[in-house]
Amino acid sequence: ITDLTACFCNCTSLTSIPTGLFDNCINITSSAQCFYNCTSLTSIPNNLFNNHTNITNFSNCFFNCTLLTSIPTGLFDNCTKVTDFSYCFYKCTLLTSIPAGLFDNCISITSFRSCFYTCSSLTSIPNNLFNNHINVTDFRNCFSYCRKLTLPTAIFNLTALQTKKPNMTECFAIDSTTNS
Repeated sequence: ITDLTACFCNCTSLTSIPTGLFDNCINITSSAQCFYNCTSLTSIPNNLFNNHTNITNFSNCFFNCTLLTSIPTGLFDNCTKVTDFSYCFYKCTLLTSIPAGLFDNCISITSFRSCFYTCSSLTSIPNNLFNNHINVTDFRNCFSYCRKLTLPTAIFNLTALQTKKPNMTECFAIDSTTNS
């Protein structure tokens, strides 16, 4: 198995993911839409992607998992080749926080577009969440409509922002007329 794209897409009755589910699938390169629209999913096992050093795509992976309340620390620690996290946690409306270091080892990322879009219960972001990401070109709508969010003192690598000049359009938009 090399591709988990849409593997459990629209499994609206799926409430949990068994520990070790993908442990023997070491050649996976994509987990795009894997748990897309799993509206009853409440948790993610800590080591779900531990053996997946070749994954490059997590776009839409947990899109619209509306009952998901947390992201395990270290979920993506071994996924060092990932380039795309666009829409990954889009509309995870019960998600309240992001663990420190969640993306630290994923230094090849180019897109966080709409990654946490409409995570309406999200209240905090860890300091330096995107500090290791010098290749990102797209932060569009990353935290749009996260109305309860309090921003940390540092979130981005300022040198990378000045060098790459990523698209930051409505990164923190809270309504259709405000870009803040």
